[in-house]
Formats: sequence, C-alpha cells, structure tokens
Amino acid sequence: MSKYEFVAVDFDGTLCADAFPEVGALNRAVIAYVKKLASDGSKIILYTSRENGTRKLLDEAVAFCKAQEIPLYAVNENPGNPHAANERWQELMKIAEQCGFIIQAAGTAFLATNRVQAAEMGATRYADIQRMNGRCPQEIGLPGCLDSFTGKPGCVGDRCELWKRRKDHADT
Repeated sequence: MSKYEFVAVDFDGTLCADAFPEVGALNRAVIAYVKKLASDGSKIILYTSRENGTRKLLDEAVAFCKAQEIPLYAVNENPGNPHAANERWQELMKIAEQCGFIIQAAGTAFLATNRVQAAEMGATRYADIQRMNGRCPQEIGLPGCLDSFTGKPGCVGDRCELWKRRKDHADT
C-alpha cells in the first residue's frame, strides 16, 4: 500500500513537455513514477488548467493519460476530499471561474487573476489560451481575439463564434 492516498499530477510540463496548447513529448520518468504510485494503491488525480472550449484541450490530456495507461481517479477534482462540498470552496471556485483560474490546488488553492496571467504571459498569448478554452477574451478585459485577416487584436464580429455566443451580442 502506498503512503500517499491521493496524488495530484499536472499535465503540461509534468506528464509531458510543456508545448501548450499542443501535447508535448512524453516525460517517461514521471509517467513511470505515477504508474508505480497507482500500482502501489495511490489514487491519481489529473489537475490541469486545460479546459474544453473551442478545442477539446482537457479531453486531449485525459486521452493522453489513457494511452499511457495512467489510471485516473478523477480530473480537476478530488471526490474523496471531505471539504469538496464546503460552501467556501464552492464560492472560491465561482470566483476562480469569473476572475481567473486555479493554478495549484493541494489543500490550498492559489488563484491567478486574468490580469496577472496576461501580464506574465503577454496579452496576446493569454488571449489565445482563453480563446482555445472557449472564452471570448473581451469578456475578461482583453482586447479580443486576433483577427486572422489583419493580425490585429479585437473581435472580428460575426465571423467569430465566441463573439456570436456572448450575451451582449446575442441580438445583433
């Protein structure tokens, strides 16, 4: 029996090389270690910032784990956590959805606001990530998607599926 009941493992830069949004090269040593922990009885939880939006990034990470025969107990949650249903945790998750996202969760959650992430990554890269995750960058205060015709930031209006889904554009 493993000394760890639960093991949370990140995806990009951990199970594979960081090539986000692509899936990077296998990190064979980490994969072997995670599989060993699972065979010793640990429950493996995939914790990643990947989401299913325009592109199914989270599905790609789960499929990667399945292909590597990593048995996942859960994805981005810990059903065995007695505090999971806690109202404060639910409130925290709601704030994270509105203001940024959780960048680490291991008993303590660290939130990074959209502003901080955009400053660290650069607005263009962060806008691209938000778009791939199915969010219109304008909804979180960024200039918008890059117009593939002009290369300039800003929504491309009715040519953009995310722009069309925004509530404030629903009747246009």
